[in-house]
Amino acid sequence: MLLLREDLGTMGGHQARLKREKELLTATPWPAAERYQWDDELEDEERETGLSALLTVLSARLEQGLQRTGVQEPLLFGLRHLFHQLATLYLRRLPALGAATRPLMDGLVPPDYLPTRHAIWLALREVSDNLLQCDLFCKLLTSASGGLLDLLDRRSASDPTTMASAMPPLPAIASTPPAGCCPLWLRQQLTSWQQDYQHLPPFALQFGRPGSLPAEVALESSARLDRAFALLLEEAGAIFGELLPGLTQQKESEGAARELALFLIDVTQHGEQMQLILDGLWEPLSAISEAFGVDALLYALQARENKGRNTA
Repeated sequence: MLLLREDLGTMGGHQARLKREKELLTATPWPAAERYQWDDELEDEERETGLSALLTVLSARLEQGLQRTGVQEPLLFGLRHLFHQLATLYLRRLPALGAATRPLMDGLVPPDYLPTRHAIWLALREVSDNLLQCDLFCKLLTSASGGLLDLLDRRSASDPTTMASAMPPLPAIASTPPAGCCPLWLRQQLTSWQQDYQHLPPFALQFGRPGSLPAEVALESSARLDRAFALLLEEAGAIFGELLPGLTQQKESEGAARELALFLIDVTQHGEQMQLILDGLWEPLSAISEAFGVDALLYALQARENKGRNTA
């Protein structure tokens, strides 16, 4: 009789927990995802017009330096779409992730609260998809700039007068754009990326609440994410805030071919740096996403339930 009473009590507690979880699922609104959704047109008119103008000038400079048409299109395509993907990342995806982690970080919901964990998992997936696009366009960018540099080298070898002088050994980052060369709209755009990212709490805080993640995952992965996203922002600023406007706003000169070669070298080097940073993001993002997945949560709940039964 006593065993039957214990079994009924355990069953009643289990049913009560299921009822509570169902009520929480019903009562809790999902995050307002529409706040972080863009229309198909990701950029406003001023930004699109300004970027198109810079890329048009770059296209003309490349055609003039290479004496060929059409070969610059992959580079222009990579620059345009990498810019848009980075804007999406820093203005939309990362702030959306910060909004999803806020209830957990502020202690408004328990660490195992399923709707919040699922919202975080969805936001992490959006960030990962965005980074995948960044990686694809970054690879296109470096491949295209390297190919154009080879064409420029072959042309200079066949016609030595295309280079005003022999190129000296190059430093790690070859060219130094003139001060103040970045247009106002572009400077404001890059500043907004930086400000939006700086306003976000560090990932160590977003994922650091006890019970949210395994301690080793939270500590190591969060630190790597903070460092990687900051470095990625620096590389983006170098390409779009210095190199691109630096070349397109320089006056034509006898050393135009040399300036073009320096630009392509710099773009290739910064693009390769971005690829290394992106490669370093996959492991910590995957570890955190896996920990917030439904399977991990259900496993933890099952383990806790089994432990309670054993102690009882």
